Amino acid sequence: MLGYDEQLQKIENWAKEMTEGRDASHAIEHFRRVRAFTVRILEDLRDDVVSISDFDGYLVAETAALVHDVFDHKYVSDNASGLEQMKEFLRSIELKESEVEAVIEICENVSFSKEKKGLLNQNLPKHVMLLRNIVSDADKLDAIGYDGIERCRMYTRHRNPTGTEEEHERNVIKHMHDKLFRLLPYYIRTKPGKAIGAKLQREMLAYIEDKIE
Repeated sequence: MLGYDEQLQKIENWAKEMTEGRDASHAIEHFRRVRAFTVRILEDLRDDVVSISDFDGYLVAETAALVHDVFDHKYVSDNASGLEQMKEFLRSIELKESEVEAVIEICENVSFSKEKKGLLNQNLPKHVMLLRNIVSDADKLDAIGYDGIERCRMYTRHRNPTGTEEEHERNVIKHMHDKLFRLLPYYIRTKPGKAIGAKLQREMLAYIEDKIE
């Protein structure tokens, strides 16, 4: 029987293998940072998380953090078959069926674009919604602050490899105004997520102020 740490190491290895060759903005480096933010929020919400009786809330949240973008629609056309592949993998490393289903539900509802369009499933079980909000907040925290700006720059270069640095910078600034500045007030939901996000929001404001001066 695999232990907690063994399971998570296998999950990280699988996520890394599945996204090999992808630009760093949506690959294993991003997954690890999202996991780290997830753990920080989990600790602050520990009492709520440990009260979950259906499954191990920590395992589900950390797993979802590591795999949430493996089948991102920006990189993978057949998301449905990808999620089936993910289910089989998670079962193979001894996650309980309730844990597998919770991870899938989180992955299906963590997308910013889906949330922006009002397509977030509001009927998720309360404990799954809690973990979904934790992982979603962690994902969004990795999109803001100085590190988030650099991640945005990586993705901009990936999308337009022949563009100039001036073009990339214009796209980064536009993305900050169109999306990144909106994440904290409108899409980050947990109290600890908002507390972490406040500092990162100030970093982005400082970055814009430096550009204006």
